[in-house]
Amino acid sequence: MALDTQGSVLYVADTLNDRGQAWPLTISVPPDVIRPRAELADLPTAPVERGVVVQIRGRAVDAHFARYRLTLTGGGSTSVVVDSDQPVWLGLLGQVKTADFAPGAYQLELVVEDAAGNTGRASAYLVILPKPEPLVAAPGW
Repeated sequence: MALDTQGSVLYVADTLNDRGQAWPLTISVPPDVIRPRAELADLPTAPVERGVVVQIRGRAVDAHFARYRLTLTGGGSTSVVVDSDQPVWLGLLGQVKTADFAPGAYQLELVVEDAAGNTGRASAYLVILPKPEPLVAAPGW
């Protein structure tokens, strides 16, 4: 196995022709330069109340898939929501338990990596609102 000048992998093997003579066979396989698919779908478009569990759906795939990571960044820190080595064609990537986060604006980022180190990215914003205080009736009402 060797690399040509374009980075393709060359496989060389001896085969026999119809006269029984050794004949070199070279197969060139181009390098993987295609980014994996990273898509987020069906996310809430409005702010969500703290305490709600938000289902994160989407796609994390590639012919040479290695892993995906879903993170939530806000308030000066980043939390890993999911780190998986299983592709998701179109389905549940993970879930965010908003009770674990302070109210505020967060960036949700999906990063998909393939075996060649190529990455695909998708991101969206998630706004978490404080949970409203219950109303207490005043005496005499």
